[in-house]
Amino acid sequence: ENSFPGQDTERLLLERLKNSTTEEDYFRWMLFVVGYYRSIKKIDSAVALLEAFLKKKVADDEKNAHCQLALGQIATDEQRLEAALAHFQAALVFEPRKKKITYVIHNNIGYCLNRLGRFTEAEPHCRAAIEINWKRASGYRNLGVSLEGQGDLAGAAWALVEAIKLEVSD
Repeated sequence: ENSFPGQDTERLLLERLKNSTTEEDYFRWMLFVVGYYRSIKKIDSAVALLEAFLKKKVADDEKNAHCQLALGQIATDEQRLEAALAHFQAALVFEPRKKKITYVIHNNIGYCLNRLGRFTEAEPHCRAAIEINWKRASGYRNLGVSLEGQGDLAGAAWALVEAIKLEVSD
């Protein structure tokens, strides 16, 4: 049998996914498969899995938010910022309870809006991210970009200094 090393990994992961007995188990394995597909650049396969899960209309807002977040991250990687923004905003509608997820969603919305030149719209999302977790540099970095874009250079300087304090490599 001709196979390359990745084929075995993919087959194993898909088998685990197919043999999942609970929704929790399925979701966990699905995220592993999505992560694997992203790592080997099989983006269409990753997107298909996430979209199929969302089409099932599972009544678990946390899982649905996670899928939208992953789709948004994929779109961001591909520089499709409008699509990414739509996915992150859809994720927020599910009102995820996990603070880490909510932080990432707000921060990513702020990032996309900044990249799209919509600095005023980005600011409240950057501030929301910082309010959720003030120990992560990226929230301050995105706030700095937003404030600079709005002409508030003193505010931008403060936010970027805060980012550097938290992550010297900034």
